[in-house]
Amino acid sequence: YFEHTRGVRYVAAYFHDDTRIRSRAAGAVESVMSRRLDENIRMGPTHIWVKATALESFAQSLPDVLRLIQLANRHSRRIAHPTWQAIRKSMQDREATPPDQPTVDAFLELLKDPGRLASLLRRLHELRILDQLIPAMGRCRGLLQFNAYHKYTVDAHCIRAVEAATDFIDAETSMGRRYRRLKDKTLLHLALLIHDLGKGYEEDHSEVGRRIAGDVADLFHMSADDKDTLQWLIHRHLLVNEVAFRHDLNDPEVVHKFAAEVGSIARLELLLIHTVADLQAVGPDVLNDWKMGLIEDLYLRTRRYFETGNLPGENEADLDSKIEQVKESLAEKQLDPSLIEFAKDMPLSLLRQHSTDDLIHEMHQVGEWLTANPGCYCAGAVDPAASAVRYTIVLRQGERRVGVFARITAAFSACGLSIMRANVETVGEDLLWDQFWVNDPELKQRQPELRIEEVCRVVTKAIDDPDSVMPTPRRVWQTQGAKEPSSVLLLPTKVVFDNDTFDHQTILSMFTYDRPSLLSDISGTLSQLDVVIQFAKIDTHLDQIADVFYVTNMDGSPITDPSRQETIRDALVEAVR
Repeated sequence: YFEHTRGVRYVAAYFHDDTRIRSRAAGAVESVMSRRLDENIRMGPTHIWVKATALESFAQSLPDVLRLIQLANRHSRRIAHPTWQAIRKSMQDREATPPDQPTVDAFLELLKDPGRLASLLRRLHELRILDQLIPAMGRCRGLLQFNAYHKYTVDAHCIRAVEAATDFIDAETSMGRRYRRLKDKTLLHLALLIHDLGKGYEEDHSEVGRRIAGDVADLFHMSADDKDTLQWLIHRHLLVNEVAFRHDLNDPEVVHKFAAEVGSIARLELLLIHTVADLQAVGPDVLNDWKMGLIEDLYLRTRRYFETGNLPGENEADLDSKIEQVKESLAEKQLDPSLIEFAKDMPLSLLRQHSTDDLIHEMHQVGEWLTANPGCYCAGAVDPAASAVRYTIVLRQGERRVGVFARITAAFSACGLSIMRANVETVGEDLLWDQFWVNDPELKQRQPELRIEEVCRVVTKAIDDPDSVMPTPRRVWQTQGAKEPSSVLLLPTKVVFDNDTFDHQTILSMFTYDRPSLLSDISGTLSQLDVVIQFAKIDTHLDQIADVFYVTNMDGSPITDPSRQETIRDALVEAVR
């Protein structure tokens, strides 16, 4: 299918270029203003071409063709249609052979400059030259990725990833500055071009990709250091996603392990740019502001560790000062004692998310509520940075060790909200402080303050009256055919238990297709099995979810018993089904 559609695309483009009428004046300007780059190549204001007398022999030389493409990239010129047509015909008739050193040198020279690199790589792929330079590329030509996360074939995705990186050259963002700081971009562009070529095997594609990277490095006669960096970058190209989207970045141990894996600031910057370009090339709207914020947060914390040796919460004078100001303000107000105890051991997530004034204001509101009311505190505020509404829910746990998270998610589901992110904090023996970032489709249609008040009433009812019947989730009407048929949901639900990262709690990761009320069903199932949720990160990739929970047994111990893990896994899979 993809071979046929590529053929149709080429025929249409050829017809367009071959029949396009150019005025004699335009042709004359191009010719008169052109200059000679060497004895065979000339370059005008918009195009680059090979002289007609040398075109036949030139088109048969792969090093010459690559050098022409490299010049087109360096000077941001289009290759003239007659020149390209001669090259295409010659390359299609050429017998595939392993690249010689001049060919390799010309290809690596091409990879140095952003320019029009992605479009030129597509042309090399069209000619099957990339298959000769990187044999594994041939196997991934038109290879469909059988999941709903990636929207492009493997080869198209890899070239789009290169394009996403080269687009950073003009970006007035932190990512653009980091990309421009790279003195030699060859290694990054090569890594992006081959990073997913291990797809389609039973073995993990990162493991296969590491071997492919080693073969490519040997074929290109790269230095031992460059080979090691290339293999590491491809083998661990998902590392930032795993840590930023699934772990608590306020935990010093998480940042320390990530920094140990990365090893240096140079590798950190390479990995960061690779990650962002990879995500942008996956599909529309995959890299949103929230995910970009998490990636930046991880980068800044890790870079700070490399530069100062300090982990989150260590030797941060501004945080210490903020804590003291909050404690003094709470003491002056003579608020609930449990809140003052909370302030002494305040989670880093709260300290980092708010300015001192905003934090004091929120603590005062919570304190005044807890002092006068025995029930749950709930408040919401629009968070422009996250394009979401942030709800803060605070309560004294008492004997309710499980079930709170489940009832909160059920209440949100009943209000038609989708949860983007959740921070669950337990401080001391009693105080629970949860924050949820949600997407509310009704917020634009109604007055925000009234809508937030309505949601808070539903949440507090669900928490303060735990024996009440949970509200029925709001039904979402869809037109016929709007929902994917079950026949295309090819990936099985996966539940993974990790007891290696931490000694004191288990990381439970869950991957499945999204649907309304899914998180509510998952958290309700965990509650029924007496699983205590200490921390949660919610992540949705298009129509797939990747949720991570830090969990323990009722007695605070990690979940290590294989039979209990199997019971939890079976129950979660059944809940999804």
